[in-house]
Amino acid sequence: MSGNSISYLDREVWQQLIEAETVNDFCGHWLHLQCLMIRDVQSAVVLAESEQGDAFEPVALWPDGMSEVSENLKSMAAQALESKQGVVTAATGEISAIGYPVWSCGALRAVVVMELAERSDEHLRAVLRTLQWGASWLDNFFLQQDLTQHDKANQNASPERLKQLIDLLAQTLEQKDFNHACMVLVNELSNRFDCGRVSLGFKGGKQMDVRAMSHSSQMDRKMNLVRAIAEAMDEVADQDAMIHYPHDNHYLLITQAHARLKEAYDSSAILSLPLKDGAGSVFAVLTLEQSGGAGFVDQNTVRFCEALAVLLGPILYDMKKNDSPLWKKVAESGRDQWSKLVGEDYLLRKFIVAGLLIATLFFTFVNGEYRVTGEAKIEGEMRRVIAAPYDGFIKEAYARVGDTLKQGELIVTLDDEDLHLERLKWIAKKGEFRHKYQQAQSKHDLGESRLAAAQMDQADAELGLVDERIKRTIIKAPFDGLIVDGDLSQSLGAAVQKGDVLFEITPLHDYRVKLKVDEVEITEIENGQQGQLYLTSAPGETFLLQVQRITPVSTAEDGINYFTVEASLDKPSATLRPGMEGVGKVVVGERKLFWIWTHDLLNWLRLQLWVMFDLKF
Repeated sequence: MSGNSISYLDREVWQQLIEAETVNDFCGHWLHLQCLMIRDVQSAVVLAESEQGDAFEPVALWPDGMSEVSENLKSMAAQALESKQGVVTAATGEISAIGYPVWSCGALRAVVVMELAERSDEHLRAVLRTLQWGASWLDNFFLQQDLTQHDKANQNASPERLKQLIDLLAQTLEQKDFNHACMVLVNELSNRFDCGRVSLGFKGGKQMDVRAMSHSSQMDRKMNLVRAIAEAMDEVADQDAMIHYPHDNHYLLITQAHARLKEAYDSSAILSLPLKDGAGSVFAVLTLEQSGGAGFVDQNTVRFCEALAVLLGPILYDMKKNDSPLWKKVAESGRDQWSKLVGEDYLLRKFIVAGLLIATLFFTFVNGEYRVTGEAKIEGEMRRVIAAPYDGFIKEAYARVGDTLKQGELIVTLDDEDLHLERLKWIAKKGEFRHKYQQAQSKHDLGESRLAAAQMDQADAELGLVDERIKRTIIKAPFDGLIVDGDLSQSLGAAVQKGDVLFEITPLHDYRVKLKVDEVEITEIENGQQGQLYLTSAPGETFLLQVQRITPVSTAEDGINYFTVEASLDKPSATLRPGMEGVGKVVVGERKLFWIWTHDLLNWLRLQLWVMFDLKF
């Protein structure tokens, strides 16, 4: 055949290959092309898997006139099928033979056998490579056929498969205990798909932890079987991929542990599926083993298991998380947060954590001004008591609490009517004693005159005393000040006794501050320390104070013990008045900022630990 005729046939055969719909047509055109590309092919055959899947039958022969498969070709096909890899036989006479198996979707689907004129080993290896490259066409064709059949099967099986999925999920969710849910799941899968064994394992430590095994209530994790299953699960978890051994394209995945499990425990097929949480991370693996038959050859079964794994993953993860003890939940939450922190995403979270870390380091090692805080109240430097000078009655009140007084200003007057009557009485008696004295003088009665003179002196003394008491009925302010206590405006005419407190007056512009300091912090206060005073009535103004005296006796109020600290004001303001309240802060030195903000909490924790557990730190 000339080069032009070969080129023409190539184009024609390629078009026929592309348009082929049946296995026989496709394999026939494919074999024709292979034999055109490979020199000195004497005969060739393609054997494909039968519809029943139990044998391989010839679907294409070359040359076209060939009607039967020679014994040599049958023998080579059997060798290739048994070894499941390409085989080459040395020349017998003038003929060499090559057999090459064709895989698709992890299953052996066909075998190609050729007889060639005697060639060198190098030429035979080149022919084997050509078949290997050409086999991808057969692989693609078988894959397209499987997808077409799968789509048709799905149209009929989807409702039933969905019902089975829902039933299986419902049975799992009905269990209140997580371990029971795992056992129900593996037992149902084992019964539904006639599996010899179904196992469920979870990530834990260095190796997968096999938590449930079908029809086995108890198992020893040190058993060789459990270890082999755990190793197979590790392969799935590490590669984050489903492994269908040996039907899968296992040469693309690491399946050594699956191979060991299959050989050691006579499994015909193993299907391992990763279960993922809501974030897409593998946390468990489901492994199904079949002990007889052809394995999981039905793609609907594989698809069902894949769909089950997708739906079941988040459900099992939540059940496992809710069934865990509190410390495990905290640990898992911490691991999740840590993985998010060191992962690729969550940049805002990283910036926030970095900022918090920097702030924590800053506040831990940087000093700040530590101030002891206490409730403050302004009082006068002194308080002058205005008391009743004698027993009497209130006549008029000219001032009351809160009034500002000038020195000498009238405050209150007492009723002096009785005093005036008493004065008149003594004036009359004095006149009587004077008349008596004059009579004694006229009679030259020395004794009587001396007695009358003494009585006159007594009357003068009594008059002086009465006059003084009359003066004291008018009470005036002893100095400039403010009435801080006393209101007689509602007590006019009321009786008072000598010594009764009528008013309390404090001088203006001479104040002291009383601070209530908690007993926990009183040891920090010393005389001479300075601070600031903030008044409720003047929040925008700050007054400087200095500690003058610490009262060594504590006072209880509202369940809190406090000490009274007296302080003086540096520059009192004219707006200040006794009784004003606010907050005082006394500067006691420098401390770490972190300690300043947390020492109250730490002290409380120390006390509670000592009270409850007798722990000291």
